[in-house]
Amino acid sequence: MANLKDINYGVGKYLVAAEASSFPDIATNRNNLGLLNFKVATNNSYALYSFKDGMIDAYMSEAGVDTSASTNETYNAAGDYYSGSGTSTETYDANINGYCSSSGSSGGHIPTFSTTNNRRVSFGQSTGTGSYVSANVSGKNSGIFTLDMTIVQKGGGNGPSCFAPGVVKDTCSSTAGWPPTSAYGAYNLTGAGSIVGTVLRLVYDTDDPNVMTTYFNGGSEQTTIDEAGANWLSIGTPTTLFFLFPCWSDNATPWIWDLAGTRQYTVYNDMTLISNAQTAASQPNEGRLMIYEEASTGSITLDTDIKGYVSRDNGTTYTQTPLTLDTTYATGKRLISGSVDISGQPAGTSMRYKIETLNQSDSKVCRLHGASLLWA
Repeated sequence: MANLKDINYGVGKYLVAAEASSFPDIATNRNNLGLLNFKVATNNSYALYSFKDGMIDAYMSEAGVDTSASTNETYNAAGDYYSGSGTSTETYDANINGYCSSSGSSGGHIPTFSTTNNRRVSFGQSTGTGSYVSANVSGKNSGIFTLDMTIVQKGGGNGPSCFAPGVVKDTCSSTAGWPPTSAYGAYNLTGAGSIVGTVLRLVYDTDDPNVMTTYFNGGSEQTTIDEAGANWLSIGTPTTLFFLFPCWSDNATPWIWDLAGTRQYTVYNDMTLISNAQTAASQPNEGRLMIYEEASTGSITLDTDIKGYVSRDNGTTYTQTPLTLDTTYATGKRLISGSVDISGQPAGTSMRYKIETLNQSDSKVCRLHGASLLWA
């Protein structure tokens, strides 16, 4: 291997590209230096690691990102990464749309359901039978569901009882009989004593489909599965989700309860991540962007699902840099980079990068673990 003495380099002389043919691959060394900078930043928990004519941000915090200019960015402090994935919570307005009976069909079982008035349900107006209500909202079959049923009136007759909400795989029908082909919640609230005002809660996460957690007036959780539990364990994640409200009375006095619910679910947004400005010592004409990226779900196509840009005028003008794969630095994690001519941009020394993640969905999720911007 050549050294400086062999090629007559001395004080005041600079190495030019034409004379570097016998040196190790410069691109490989550049990638190695980029990874080394990233490791230095992560190992030392640097929020922003600056050096001459460049910077690196390993996303140890949000200090290096312009959150006011970025859009749909979600920062994960535990994993030190950004993505467009986040959570949203909406009202889950369960429609009471069916019922099951332990003694066959009877018009007296059919519940009344108010779309106003706190989603009030009146149910169980029959003699000598058990009645059960199921509910489903089309297209909303995944997430973390919280359902509260507040008892307004206790059912009449001998031994009326009401259970906390549970989950069934399929809707009930008036002739299906009991039990349905799955199970329901565990907490048995009997008819003894005054129970008006009692709140029975179900929390159900479809990512953990064999667990139903119920609460009585906000107290300790109950997770014992009742009645048809053996069947439930073999069901797995329901493709269509129905909730069951099992209450029983044996005379014309119905159970009445108010129903309230929420659904927390994952959203997959396209993200634009913009760095805070860094000041160059002199006006640069070239920018190099390095991105530490992970496809946590699916695969990410460069310049289609992820794009990078460089600006020298504080983000007023961006020029896209074509991205290429440099190396895989950990399982599922890649260093990608690109260089771009920015000499045609308006004059400036305020450097920023912009990264876009596109086409994000539950089958394509891109995480960004860090970025480095160099200029010359």
